[in-house]
Amino acid sequence: MDNYHTDLHRHSTQTSRTFARDYFLRAGIAIETEAFWEVDGQLALRLSAANDRNTGKINITAAPLSPVRDGGSLLLGTPVVEVVTLSIGLRDFQARALALGVNVPTQLWDDFTEIVRKLYTCHLNADSLYTALDPLVLTNNDLWIAYGGVIEVDPNAYYRQPGAPLPQIPLPPERINYVPLNGDIISVVNGAGLGMLTADAITRFGGVSAGMVDMSSGALLEKLAPALTFAASLPRVNVVVLNVFAGMTHCDDIARAVLRWNDDAPSVPLIVRMAGYDSEDGKEILDKAARVNLYTALDLDDAARRAVHLANERKVEHGYLGE
Repeated sequence: MDNYHTDLHRHSTQTSRTFARDYFLRAGIAIETEAFWEVDGQLALRLSAANDRNTGKINITAAPLSPVRDGGSLLLGTPVVEVVTLSIGLRDFQARALALGVNVPTQLWDDFTEIVRKLYTCHLNADSLYTALDPLVLTNNDLWIAYGGVIEVDPNAYYRQPGAPLPQIPLPPERINYVPLNGDIISVVNGAGLGMLTADAITRFGGVSAGMVDMSSGALLEKLAPALTFAASLPRVNVVVLNVFAGMTHCDDIARAVLRWNDDAPSVPLIVRMAGYDSEDGKEILDKAARVNLYTALDLDDAARRAVHLANERKVEHGYLGE
């Protein structure tokens, strides 16, 4: 695991490599230590299991990775997803459907099915939110070899997993309050009421809120950039929603502050919903800027709808669903 590729999945920081390796070994999956791109392979996959909080089921995802022999970032192909009902468990036909979807040779379906079963067992036993073999390589000798693995333990189950390290959550900036939840869409607001309304709207459109970063009142322009930077840096966040009601601070000034922050911002999408004085002018400033990963919303429902859509797109892009 020492050669685990750091660009494979951002959740790799959630648990230690030693913990993940030990759990995979217990499930009968060995993790090789050599760099996988030195292997002349037929096929490379990201095979993952992720909990879907909305349905209470587990999504098993297989996504092709290409090229195999490349020391840079991997390209993720179209993922194939099978949904597992916990009371029924993983069925062999579901593993075969994954194999068919990512073009596994027919004569190797039995071996692939066994690996999928072991991954599923490991996911359950580790109390994991997200478990992945990344990459899983089929060599030219028709052997399946895993060259990396990730396990993200449910924070509520740490007491059952003594070897799992606690995730490192950064401290919020001074004069900014942070209320965490377990979702992937974080709201940045200037008032706790707005934060609760935003979380409710995200839930109503099928998303899961990651909580709120509350700037409260006063000195809004000074606190905006630190609050956005903190929100975008949180683990598991896919989208940031800025929902502000401007009173003494004008929305056009807020828009200019957002653009200044966006110059050096992370790649996490930002959706801006502003209400109050000069809100139309502020929205026009942001729309004319046409920045990548920067979106404006007509109202709160529009912001929540866009946030859920973007979050789901990013989940598919990273090869997992239902976070």
